[in-house]
Amino acid sequence: MSEALFKLGASIVKAAFRAKPVVDTGTTHRALSRKQPEIRLLKICPGDDDEPIAVSTLIVPLSWRCPPFIALSYCWGDPTITEEITVNGNPMDATINLAMALRQLRAFHNSPNKKLPYRSADTYLWIDAICINQTDIEEKNFQVPLMADIYSSATHVVIWLGAGNQGTDRFMDWAQSSWKAPTISFTRPEYVLDKPASVDLYWLSLTILLRNWFSRIWIVQEAIRAKKDPLVICGSKTISLAHLAECLRAIATDHGWIRFSPPSPKIKPYLKEHIKDFEDPGDAIQQFLVNRTRLDGLISMRSSPSTRWLYATLEQALLDTMHHEATNTRDKVYGLLGIINEKSRSRVEVDYNLEPWQICLQAIAANCKESGFLVVAISQRHRAKLDLGSSRPSWLPDFTQKPDYFSRLFELPRFWKHWRAPHYVKISPDHRVLTIPGTVIDTVQTRKLLDFDPYDGQKDLQEIESIARTAQAVALSADHPLSSLRRDLDVEIWRVLLLNSSVLLLGKHPEDAKIDTYRSLYKFLVQGNPQDRPRRPTNLDALSDWYWTDEAALAFFAKEMYRLTHNLSFVVTSAGFLGIGPRELESGDTIAILDGTNFLVALRPRSNTDQREHIILGPVFLMGISDRYDALEDLSRRGKLPDEIFDLV
Repeated sequence: MSEALFKLGASIVKAAFRAKPVVDTGTTHRALSRKQPEIRLLKICPGDDDEPIAVSTLIVPLSWRCPPFIALSYCWGDPTITEEITVNGNPMDATINLAMALRQLRAFHNSPNKKLPYRSADTYLWIDAICINQTDIEEKNFQVPLMADIYSSATHVVIWLGAGNQGTDRFMDWAQSSWKAPTISFTRPEYVLDKPASVDLYWLSLTILLRNWFSRIWIVQEAIRAKKDPLVICGSKTISLAHLAECLRAIATDHGWIRFSPPSPKIKPYLKEHIKDFEDPGDAIQQFLVNRTRLDGLISMRSSPSTRWLYATLEQALLDTMHHEATNTRDKVYGLLGIINEKSRSRVEVDYNLEPWQICLQAIAANCKESGFLVVAISQRHRAKLDLGSSRPSWLPDFTQKPDYFSRLFELPRFWKHWRAPHYVKISPDHRVLTIPGTVIDTVQTRKLLDFDPYDGQKDLQEIESIARTAQAVALSADHPLSSLRRDLDVEIWRVLLLNSSVLLLGKHPEDAKIDTYRSLYKFLVQGNPQDRPRRPTNLDALSDWYWTDEAALAFFAKEMYRLTHNLSFVVTSAGFLGIGPRELESGDTIAILDGTNFLVALRPRSNTDQREHIILGPVFLMGISDRYDALEDLSRRGKLPDEIFDLV
């Protein structure tokens, strides 16, 4: 009883001392104080569905005196497609996705659903596009460092995934109704599936997980910093974030992609909307799996003590979020400030006047003492064009490059010289040169640009076969450091062109049958009659029965090969190894492994400079080396491979 009275008294005192809000009138964005943390909050004016959106804002201190508010987590959407809303009576352009979110939140006014955190027009909201003056760089510089505190101060965080349709409504209704009460485990609640999910429901889960929200860099801190389990809204349907994650986990266990069954005709129209923008149906499935992993990661981090999920270094945060996206590439760094520790955060000065590479350089030079961030830089140069005139160092991550998940196929299973960790780097005072030790593996002898489509590239494939035969005919002397790896190495070119990966097709066949099928498919591409090839698949063929037949196998085999290695280089090394490397490779380029990284990397010596200066070209895959890491590591431990110091510029 005394505890309840104490809480009541504390709440009364806190309410009495709340700061009096300063109401914005006559202007869209009245200036915020720079002396103390201030934020804008907004209220959505009541209105019918077809009425224009109107909001009013007020200014409050970001402290215990701030009134309760809800923070919105959402994806901006295309900034060129907007809808006019009014803010304090003044017109303002809002992206279509934001306008839809505001309209749906307004529709929740006076809702009988008491579980909704937002049911009243008197409830305050914080939404970045409105509450921060996006045209005022100085204000953004001051407000962005506050965003972690804003989301952790909010009473609730609401996630807006976007507009719904009958497909998403069906999935959300099933998710809400097909579950027994959760049981509490040591880590988090575990929901129990009350009745099995159909294959169609698994397909419909794509309409949720292919939303852009899951790919944004900002969602990491927005979801993790929330006090309570965030509420997810898709259309007019709602579900908690943890509940959604458990639904997806359960149906993945039941179905996964192991059945390889097409969706029924009645749900295909809902899927087309989400798959049509992917170049290949496999890309949509890949993105789905990536986003499901991201969601699981968010839930795991939310269930951990803050001292565990706050990254100790900016370096590790960059590694874990390297495939997230941002509308403004500067936010690839600034979006991490809320999930790194205070010491690392204090070393990053937010300045939107700087170029993205300058921000990254400033942040890395101030925070990163070990070599882990080089993993990001190497993988991002997967298909990048080499710009020798650029002032941006080649060892710096380039966040203007679109994330390429397939760069992971170049990764080695462990970080090089892991037995000697930590791996410190030295950055020159002018931030131009990074010095790091590494191990020389081989050099490039011959390369051929893979700028053709294997589906129509019979002559190019025949040329590659000829190059490979010539290279493999060369024997290494017994005292060559790599002779033990070359001995009895029989390379099949189709494995090289697929980066020795498992192709996402032919899933119903056992592994041995797959290999035999791949061999015959590749042989047909090299020697077969082009007139006998099946039709070329489209990005919507994943929704058809034809996609799941053996007849489609050749077309998708060729397309997978194209996706993985197009615009890269087929490589022959001086030691006769075959592989895939960056598009800009030349004869004489060095192939090495930098300490503390997990890639073979191509380096180019700078001409007319110190012999130690090199430019990073990108990752390399070599059959017989990349897939035999333990043997390569053994050679290094025994001193058979030469170590060098590299100055990267």
